This record gives sequence, C-alpha cells and structure tokens, in this order.
Amino acid sequence: MPSSSPSLASLSRDPDTNAAVASKTWRERAAALLPWVLLSGFSALLLLVIGDRLLPAREVALARVIAIGGVGEDVAAVTGTNTPLFQASGWVEPDPLPVKATALIDGIVREVHVLEGETVKKDQLLATLIDDDAVLNLRTAESRLESLRALTEAQKEQPAIIRSEITTLSKMVEAAGARRAELEDQVNRYDAIATSGSGAVSEREVSLARLQLATQQAEIAALGAREEELLGKLRLQEATTRDFEARLAEAATEVDRRRLELERTRILSPIDGIVLRLVAVPGQKRMLGMDDPESSTIAVLYEPDHLQARIDVPLAEAAKLEPGQEVRLRASLFPDRVFHGTVTRIAGEADLQRNTLQAKVRIEDPDPRLRPEMLCRAEFLAPRVPTETPGGAPPPVSGGIRLYVPERALTEVGESRATVWKADVTGARLEAVEIVLGEDRREDHLLVREGLRPGDRVVIDPPADLQAGERIREMNPDKTSMP
Repeated sequence: MPSSSPSLASLSRDPDTNAAVASKTWRERAAALLPWVLLSGFSALLLLVIGDRLLPAREVALARVIAIGGVGEDVAAVTGTNTPLFQASGWVEPDPLPVKATALIDGIVREVHVLEGETVKKDQLLATLIDDDAVLNLRTAESRLESLRALTEAQKEQPAIIRSEITTLSKMVEAAGARRAELEDQVNRYDAIATSGSGAVSEREVSLARLQLATQQAEIAALGAREEELLGKLRLQEATTRDFEARLAEAATEVDRRRLELERTRILSPIDGIVLRLVAVPGQKRMLGMDDPESSTIAVLYEPDHLQARIDVPLAEAAKLEPGQEVRLRASLFPDRVFHGTVTRIAGEADLQRNTLQAKVRIEDPDPRLRPEMLCRAEFLAPRVPTETPGGAPPPVSGGIRLYVPERALTEVGESRATVWKADVTGARLEAVEIVLGEDRREDHLLVREGLRPGDRVVIDPPADLQAGERIREMNPDKTSMP
C-alpha cells in the first residue's frame, strides 16, 4: 500500500496544474523545433531561388544573330516581317483623354449614385446636389414672371384707351370745325347786312356773332392742344408697354436660368463609359472658380473602347519612333494575349530626369477588362518591306536592317526554311525555331527573312540530341563577326 501513495498523489493533483505542466511541455517542444523549421524554410527558399542552377547544363557554343543596317537611316526594317526593334514599358490610359463629369454650379453633394468601375450610359444620373435653394429661387422667379405678365397685359390696354380718346377728340374737332364754319357764315352775312345800311341787324347781334366765332375758334385750339397731349401720352404708354415687355422677357430668362440651375443640381454622365475615379462624396462642397482643378469635378470617366498606352521610350531608342508605327502590347493581366496598337503621336518634350521620350500608342480592339494605369510592355516593330523585288533579288537594305544567321547553326535545312536552336530570353534554356531564309549570303552567314530577332543567340553545330527546354551553359564567348 505505501508504494501506491505517489500515484494517488499525482492523480489528486489540481487540473489547472496539469494544464500548466502540459502547456510548458508544448512550449519547450515548439522552442526546440523552431530552429529546424527556420532552417527547413531557408533551405526551401534557397532551393527555389538557385535550385535550377544546381541542375546539370549542357555546354554549347552560341553565336549572336548579325544585324546589318541601311546607310544613313536609323529606323530598322527587317525584310518580310514586322520584327521588334526595341521594347519599353508604359501604362494604359484613356484615348485621347479622360472625361470629367463636372458640377456647373456651386453646391453641396447630396447623393452619389455610382461607384468606381461602374459602367454608365450617356445622361445617366451620377450625383445630385442639395437643391432646396434652387427650388425656392425658381418659384420666386416664376411668381415674378406671372406678376409682370399680368402688369404687361394691363399696360397693353393703356395705349388702346388713349387711341380711343384721340379718335373721340378727332370727331369733336370735326364738329367744332363745322360749327366754326357756320359761325363764320353768320358773321359774314351780318357784316354784309350792316354794310348795306338797311338796319335789319343790330350792332349787338353782329358783336354776339363775332364773339361766338371767336369762342368756337378758341375751343378748336383747345381741342388741338388736347389732341397733342393725348398723342404725347400715347407715345409714353407705348414706351412703357415696351419696357414692360422687356422686363417680362427678362423675367422669363430669369425663370429659364433658375430652372437650368435646378437641373444642374443633377450631374449626368457626358458619355457612355466606365467610372475611372470618383472625386465627390456626399456632404462635400463642389465649387467653380477655385484654384483646385478638381474643386468642381464629380467623377472622371473613360470609354473602354478608346484606350491607349503611354510608353516611356529610352532616348537611345527614340530615333526609331515614328507615327503610324505598329506596336505589340502585353499586359500582366493577360499574360498570354497580345494586343496590337499604333503610334499616334510622340511627346514634344523629353523627360530629362528619366531620360525618356513618351509615345502614345492607340490600342486596337482593347479588352473591356483593361483599366487605365495598368502596366504594359510594348514591342515597337519595324516597318514591313517586300520580301522580294520583281527580279527575284533580295530587297534593298536602305532604310532598314537585315539579319544574318551562321550557316553552322542550321538544321533540317529545306528549300527556303530551316530550324535553329536558340537561347530563350533567360539565356539558360533552349527552344527550337523555324526560320525563313533568303538568297543573300555573307561569307558563312545566310539572310533571315522571318523567325529571328536582332540580339538572338543561336547554337553553333548543335548536337542531334538537343531537346526543347534543356538547360544550357555557354561554352565560349560569342566571337562571331562579319566583314
């Protein structure tokens, strides 16, 4: 029985103590394994980085393809094909420029209805500004327009009333003229009787007739003055009417302006395109006339069918650039796809710090998934030239370059075709390339019309058991030369 007491003691130990002991044991084991784990990871990384170099490689003799340029020309043109002249990196961007959706009035953004990367249609609602003030201003302008319209209609009646008064006055003048003629006849008769001395008419009647004639003449003069007054008033009322009409037109223009201001609180898309960047957020001020070029911008858009690449071409290669030049483009988003493009324009100023000259390349048939500012790689191609002249002779080299390959590098030679083994872009593995040969020969080199590029390195006297993808190591430096 005494021998069993330690076991019972251990069984009666506190469970927390057991957990602490187990945790301590696990930590000790983890600490012991950590150096081995780190060593294994470092070894795996080292193997991944340089493991390929530890594999056996076959030693081969390599020779570089020879390029001969035309006299007095910088632009290279390889016969029969669009051969790459040089490569350069760049970025995708809208062609020719991005399009900004801009607020045309000052205001506060109430709501944004689209997100970055969203496809929008022309005149689609992008954002709205707070329009309470614009609504009130429009109502005020409409009320003023209605008031002026009523006043103008009332004012138009005034000239008509005055014209009626003038017409009535003209009738009165005619009547007064007839009465004056009657009085003049009466005075003349009285004068004739008085002159005859018959005594049939008294002096009093003659004087009364003359006074009545004078009164009638004064009344006609007063009617004439009244007519001139009414004509003056008519001209004044007509001028007042024109003033009201002008004010009415001004009020109508103000209504249109206020209505336009209200409409401009709704910012619409100017094109069919994709939202490249949102500049505005709800609650943000949008203002015109500020120093900040984005102070009134709501969103920046671009058309996915109109993209270009801006390529930074090293100045050492810039002499080979020309508008209309064909370009092959590759983007990391599509590693197995080649886009075709054309140089549309060359920047007027070089970048002194980067020692480059920028070229714009229009992308033909761009993929909808391409986005501005994606990195791309461009291959600028030499112009196409005829593969043969009418006489069957090789084309002239003026204005371009020709490629020549060592005859010792050819295998499986046919009538105008052959196969060569060349080092890949890494220079560590082989690939078989079928080439098209020309008839021109320079010592032990043959003209290549298609299949190789300037700078390619080919295997001299290739062994028969070479395989594509096989690792190689250069046996000796390239000493190939041509006169």
